[in-house]
Amino acid sequence: MVFFSCDRCSEALKKNQVDKHGYRCRDTTYSCLDCGQAFSIGTYKNHIKCVTEDKKYGGKNYVEKENKGEAKQNRWIEQVERAIKNVTDKGLKDLLQQIRGFNNVPRKELKFINFLQNSFKIHNRDLCVKAWNCISEQAEKIQATEEVESKKNDGSYNRLGNDKRLNCKQGASESDGEKVKEIKTGENESKKNGIYEDDNNGAGQGIFTTDDVKRFKWKRAIKRTLKEAENGQMKVKRLRTKVIQSYLASGQSNGSDENPETIFNAKLCSLGLRIDNKIVRLN
Repeated sequence: MVFFSCDRCSEALKKNQVDKHGYRCRDTTYSCLDCGQAFSIGTYKNHIKCVTEDKKYGGKNYVEKENKGEAKQNRWIEQVERAIKNVTDKGLKDLLQQIRGFNNVPRKELKFINFLQNSFKIHNRDLCVKAWNCISEQAEKIQATEEVESKKNDGSYNRLGNDKRLNCKQGASESDGEKVKEIKTGENESKKNGIYEDDNNGAGQGIFTTDDVKRFKWKRAIKRTLKEAENGQMKVKRLRTKVIQSYLASGQSNGSDENPETIFNAKLCSLGLRIDNKIVRLN
Protein backbone atom coordinates (compact mmCIF):
# COMPACT_ATOMS: atom_id res chain seq x y z
CA MET A 1 0.00 0.00 0.00
CA VAL A 2 1.22 3.51 -0.82
CA PHE A 3 1.60 5.97 2.10
CA PHE A 4 1.81 9.74 1.88
CA SER A 5 3.02 12.56 4.07
CA CYS A 6 1.31 15.95 4.19
CA ASP A 7 3.89 18.57 3.18
CA ARG A 8 2.26 21.14 5.48
CA CYS A 9 1.79 19.30 8.79
CA SER A 10 3.97 16.20 8.08
CA GLU A 11 1.21 13.80 9.13
CA ALA A 12 1.56 10.29 7.65
CA LEU A 13 -1.53 9.23 5.75
CA LYS A 14 -2.88 6.12 4.14
CA LYS A 15 -4.11 6.63 0.60
CA ASN A 16 -7.76 6.51 1.61
CA GLN A 17 -7.15 9.20 4.26
CA VAL A 18 -5.77 11.89 1.95
CA ASP A 19 -9.12 13.25 0.75
CA LYS A 20 -10.42 13.71 4.29
CA HIS A 21 -7.15 15.33 5.37
CA GLY A 22 -7.48 17.77 2.47
CA TYR A 23 -10.30 19.58 4.30
CA ARG A 24 -7.92 20.37 7.15
CA CYS A 25 -4.79 21.26 5.17
CA ARG A 26 -5.93 23.00 2.02
CA ASP A 27 -3.82 23.86 -1.03
CA THR A 28 -0.94 21.60 -0.06
CA THR A 29 0.90 18.67 -1.61
CA TYR A 30 1.43 15.11 -0.42
CA SER A 31 4.75 13.29 -0.74
CA CYS A 32 5.05 9.53 -1.16
CA LEU A 33 6.97 8.05 1.77
CA ASP A 34 8.77 5.56 -0.49
CA CYS A 35 9.86 7.57 -3.51
CA GLY A 36 9.52 11.14 -2.16
CA GLN A 37 7.54 12.37 -5.17
CA ALA A 38 5.03 15.14 -4.41
CA PHE A 39 1.42 15.01 -5.58
CA SER A 40 -1.53 17.38 -5.43
CA ILE A 41 -4.96 16.46 -4.09
CA GLY A 42 -6.03 15.79 -7.67
CA THR A 43 -3.11 13.61 -8.78
CA TYR A 44 -2.18 11.45 -5.80
CA LYS A 45 -4.80 8.81 -6.74
CA ASN A 46 -2.85 8.01 -9.90
CA HIS A 47 0.19 7.01 -7.81
CA ILE A 48 -0.65 3.33 -7.48
CA LYS A 49 2.72 1.65 -7.87
CA CYS A 50 5.87 2.73 -6.09
CA VAL A 51 9.47 1.59 -5.66
CA THR A 52 9.86 -1.41 -3.35
CA GLU A 53 12.27 -1.52 -0.42
CA ASP A 54 14.29 -4.27 -2.12
CA LYS A 55 14.78 -2.10 -5.18
CA LYS A 56 15.38 1.03 -3.10
CA TYR A 57 18.19 -0.51 -1.06
CA GLY A 58 19.29 -3.31 -3.41
CA GLY A 59 21.98 -1.38 -5.23
CA LYS A 60 22.61 -0.94 -8.93
CA ASN A 61 22.83 -4.70 -9.62
CA TYR A 62 19.40 -5.45 -8.18
CA VAL A 63 17.09 -7.33 -10.56
CA GLU A 64 13.43 -7.07 -9.66
CA LYS A 65 11.49 -10.35 -9.66
CA GLU A 66 8.12 -10.62 -11.30
CA ASN A 67 5.34 -10.08 -8.79
CA LYS A 68 2.27 -12.13 -9.70
CA GLY A 69 0.05 -10.17 -7.33
CA GLU A 70 1.22 -6.92 -8.89
CA ALA A 71 0.50 -8.25 -12.38
CA LYS A 72 -3.06 -9.10 -11.35
CA GLN A 73 -3.47 -5.66 -9.78
CA ASN A 74 -2.22 -3.92 -12.94
CA ARG A 75 -4.65 -5.96 -15.01
CA TRP A 76 -7.48 -4.97 -12.68
CA ILE A 77 -6.55 -1.29 -12.91
CA GLU A 78 -6.52 -1.51 -16.70
CA GLN A 79 -10.01 -3.00 -16.66
CA VAL A 80 -11.32 -0.23 -14.39
CA GLU A 81 -9.69 2.54 -16.45
CA ARG A 82 -11.15 1.17 -19.68
CA ALA A 83 -14.55 0.93 -18.03
CA ILE A 84 -14.30 4.59 -16.96
CA LYS A 85 -13.59 5.66 -20.55
CA ASN A 86 -16.61 3.77 -21.90
CA VAL A 87 -19.16 4.90 -19.29
CA THR A 88 -21.35 7.96 -19.84
CA ASP A 89 -23.44 7.87 -16.66
CA LYS A 90 -21.92 10.40 -14.23
CA GLY A 91 -22.80 8.51 -11.04
CA LEU A 92 -21.36 5.28 -12.39
CA LYS A 93 -18.21 7.03 -13.67
CA ASP A 94 -17.62 8.65 -10.25
CA LEU A 95 -17.96 5.27 -8.54
CA LEU A 96 -15.49 3.64 -10.93
CA GLN A 97 -13.00 6.45 -10.34
CA GLN A 98 -13.23 5.79 -6.59
CA ILE A 99 -12.70 2.07 -7.15
CA ARG A 100 -9.56 2.79 -9.18
CA GLY A 101 -7.89 4.30 -6.12
CA PHE A 102 -8.15 1.10 -4.06
CA ASN A 103 -5.97 -1.98 -4.41
CA ASN A 104 -7.92 -4.28 -2.08
CA VAL A 105 -11.16 -4.45 -4.05
CA PRO A 106 -12.51 -8.04 -4.30
CA ARG A 107 -12.47 -9.57 -7.79
CA LYS A 108 -15.55 -11.79 -7.31
CA GLU A 109 -19.00 -10.38 -8.11
CA LEU A 110 -20.80 -11.00 -4.80
CA LYS A 111 -17.86 -9.91 -2.63
CA PHE A 112 -17.32 -6.90 -4.91
CA ILE A 113 -20.92 -5.73 -4.46
CA ASN A 114 -20.80 -6.28 -0.68
CA PHE A 115 -17.53 -4.34 -0.52
CA LEU A 116 -19.05 -1.34 -2.29
CA GLN A 117 -22.13 -1.38 -0.08
CA ASN A 118 -20.16 -1.68 3.17
CA SER A 119 -16.96 0.29 2.49
CA PHE A 120 -18.30 2.91 0.07
CA LYS A 121 -21.68 3.13 1.85
CA ILE A 122 -23.53 2.71 -1.44
CA HIS A 123 -27.08 1.53 -0.79
CA ASN A 124 -28.07 1.39 -4.46
CA ARG A 125 -27.32 -2.25 -5.29
CA ASP A 126 -28.19 -1.73 -8.97
CA LEU A 127 -25.38 0.82 -9.25
CA CYS A 128 -22.94 -1.70 -7.75
CA VAL A 129 -24.08 -4.37 -10.22
CA LYS A 130 -23.65 -1.93 -13.13
CA ALA A 131 -20.11 -1.16 -11.96
CA TRP A 132 -19.28 -4.87 -11.86
CA ASN A 133 -20.78 -5.47 -15.31
CA CYS A 134 -18.76 -2.61 -16.81
CA ILE A 135 -15.50 -3.94 -15.39
CA SER A 136 -16.20 -7.59 -16.31
CA GLU A 137 -17.10 -6.53 -19.87
CA GLN A 138 -13.70 -4.89 -20.25
CA ALA A 139 -12.06 -8.00 -18.76
CA GLU A 140 -13.65 -10.13 -21.51
CA LYS A 141 -12.47 -7.71 -24.19
CA ILE A 142 -8.91 -7.72 -22.85
CA GLN A 143 -8.91 -11.53 -22.71
CA ALA A 144 -10.24 -11.75 -26.26
CA THR A 145 -7.51 -9.37 -27.47
CA GLU A 146 -4.83 -11.42 -25.73
CA GLU A 147 -6.16 -14.62 -27.31
CA VAL A 148 -6.02 -13.02 -30.76
CA GLU A 149 -2.46 -11.80 -30.17
CA SER A 150 -1.46 -15.24 -28.93
CA LYS A 151 -2.89 -16.89 -32.05
CA LYS A 152 -1.14 -14.33 -34.26
CA ASN A 153 2.17 -15.16 -32.60
CA ASP A 154 1.53 -18.86 -33.14
CA GLY A 155 0.79 -18.25 -36.82
CA SER A 156 -2.65 -19.83 -36.51
CA TYR A 157 -4.82 -16.73 -36.64
CA ASN A 158 -6.50 -15.48 -39.79
CA ARG A 159 -7.17 -11.77 -39.86
CA LEU A 160 -10.85 -11.07 -40.34
CA GLY A 161 -12.26 -7.90 -41.85
CA ASN A 162 -15.64 -6.66 -40.68
CA ASP A 163 -17.35 -8.11 -43.75
CA LYS A 164 -15.13 -11.10 -44.45
CA ARG A 165 -16.04 -14.72 -43.92
CA LEU A 166 -13.95 -17.11 -41.88
CA ASN A 167 -11.40 -18.88 -44.06
CA CYS A 168 -10.97 -22.37 -42.65
CA LYS A 169 -7.87 -23.18 -44.69
CA GLN A 170 -6.05 -20.18 -43.25
CA GLY A 171 -7.86 -19.64 -39.95
CA ALA A 172 -7.97 -23.11 -38.45
CA SER A 173 -5.12 -24.56 -36.46
CA GLU A 174 -3.25 -27.61 -37.71
CA SER A 175 -5.37 -29.96 -35.63
CA ASP A 176 -8.57 -28.30 -36.87
CA GLY A 177 -7.34 -28.52 -40.44
CA GLU A 178 -6.59 -32.20 -40.02
CA LYS A 179 -10.06 -32.68 -38.55
CA VAL A 180 -11.72 -31.03 -41.57
CA LYS A 181 -9.62 -33.24 -43.82
CA GLU A 182 -10.68 -36.32 -41.87
CA ILE A 183 -14.33 -35.30 -42.13
CA LYS A 184 -14.08 -34.94 -45.91
CA THR A 185 -12.20 -38.24 -46.21
CA GLY A 186 -14.77 -39.97 -44.05
CA GLU A 187 -17.53 -38.52 -46.22
CA ASN A 188 -16.05 -40.03 -49.39
CA GLU A 189 -15.47 -43.38 -47.72
CA SER A 190 -19.01 -43.44 -46.36
CA LYS A 191 -20.41 -42.99 -49.85
CA LYS A 192 -18.31 -45.90 -51.09
CA ASN A 193 -19.41 -48.12 -48.22
CA GLY A 194 -23.09 -47.27 -48.67
CA ILE A 195 -23.36 -45.34 -45.40
CA TYR A 196 -26.04 -42.68 -45.63
CA GLU A 197 -26.09 -39.16 -44.14
CA ASP A 198 -28.89 -37.51 -42.22
CA ASP A 199 -27.98 -33.85 -42.59
CA ASN A 200 -29.32 -31.08 -44.81
CA ASN A 201 -25.89 -29.56 -45.30
CA GLY A 202 -24.16 -32.88 -46.06
CA ALA A 203 -20.69 -32.05 -44.78
CA GLY A 204 -19.77 -35.31 -43.12
CA GLN A 205 -21.78 -34.90 -39.94
CA GLY A 206 -24.79 -36.76 -38.62
CA ILE A 207 -23.55 -40.02 -40.22
CA PHE A 208 -25.17 -43.29 -39.15
CA THR A 209 -23.06 -46.39 -39.49
CA THR A 210 -24.26 -49.93 -39.86
CA ASP A 211 -23.69 -50.31 -36.11
CA ASP A 212 -26.49 -47.76 -35.47
CA VAL A 213 -24.16 -45.50 -33.47
CA LYS A 214 -25.98 -42.19 -33.19
CA ARG A 215 -23.60 -39.26 -33.68
CA PHE A 216 -24.05 -35.69 -32.60
CA LYS A 217 -24.90 -33.24 -35.41
CA TRP A 218 -22.56 -30.35 -34.70
CA LYS A 219 -23.53 -28.11 -37.61
CA ARG A 220 -27.22 -28.50 -36.97
CA ALA A 221 -26.68 -27.68 -33.29
CA ILE A 222 -24.67 -24.56 -34.19
CA LYS A 223 -27.36 -23.27 -36.56
CA ARG A 224 -30.18 -24.09 -34.16
CA THR A 225 -28.44 -22.26 -31.31
CA LEU A 226 -27.90 -19.17 -33.48
CA LYS A 227 -31.53 -19.19 -34.64
CA GLU A 228 -32.69 -19.23 -31.03
CA ALA A 229 -30.37 -16.33 -30.14
CA GLU A 230 -31.46 -12.70 -30.38
CA ASN A 231 -31.00 -11.32 -33.91
CA GLY A 232 -29.45 -14.64 -34.93
CA GLN A 233 -26.05 -13.74 -33.51
CA MET A 234 -23.90 -14.69 -30.53
CA LYS A 235 -20.35 -14.43 -29.21
CA VAL A 236 -18.12 -17.26 -30.40
CA LYS A 237 -17.20 -18.18 -26.82
CA ARG A 238 -20.82 -18.36 -25.68
CA LEU A 239 -21.88 -20.27 -28.80
CA ARG A 240 -19.10 -22.82 -28.25
CA THR A 241 -20.14 -23.27 -24.61
CA LYS A 242 -23.83 -23.80 -25.42
CA VAL A 243 -23.19 -26.23 -28.28
CA ILE A 244 -20.72 -28.31 -26.27
CA GLN A 245 -23.20 -28.38 -23.38
CA SER A 246 -25.83 -29.70 -25.80
CA TYR A 247 -23.35 -32.33 -26.99
CA LEU A 248 -22.53 -33.49 -23.46
CA ALA A 249 -26.20 -33.54 -22.46
CA SER A 250 -27.15 -35.63 -25.50
CA GLY A 251 -24.87 -38.51 -24.54
CA GLN A 252 -24.16 -39.04 -28.23
CA SER A 253 -20.85 -39.82 -29.91
CA ASN A 254 -18.76 -37.26 -31.77
CA GLY A 255 -17.35 -39.90 -34.07
CA SER A 256 -13.78 -39.56 -32.77
CA ASP A 257 -11.69 -39.21 -29.63
CA GLU A 258 -10.84 -35.59 -30.46
CA ASN A 259 -11.49 -32.72 -28.09
CA PRO A 260 -15.05 -31.31 -28.49
CA GLU A 261 -13.68 -27.75 -28.76
CA THR A 262 -11.47 -28.78 -31.66
CA ILE A 263 -14.40 -30.40 -33.46
CA PHE A 264 -16.59 -27.36 -32.80
CA ASN A 265 -13.96 -25.04 -34.32
CA ALA A 266 -13.67 -27.22 -37.41
CA LYS A 267 -17.45 -27.42 -37.86
CA LEU A 268 -17.83 -23.66 -37.40
CA CYS A 269 -15.18 -23.07 -40.06
CA SER A 270 -16.86 -25.36 -42.57
CA LEU A 271 -20.23 -23.58 -42.18
CA GLY A 272 -18.82 -20.33 -43.62
CA LEU A 273 -20.75 -18.10 -41.21
CA ARG A 274 -19.92 -14.42 -40.80
CA ILE A 275 -17.72 -13.60 -37.82
CA ASP A 276 -17.31 -9.91 -36.96
CA ASN A 277 -15.31 -8.99 -33.87
CA LYS A 278 -15.86 -12.36 -32.17
CA ILE A 279 -19.60 -12.30 -33.00
CA VAL A 280 -21.02 -15.15 -35.12
CA ARG A 281 -23.97 -14.27 -37.37
CA LEU A 282 -26.27 -16.37 -39.49
CA ASN A 283 -26.07 -15.57 -43.19
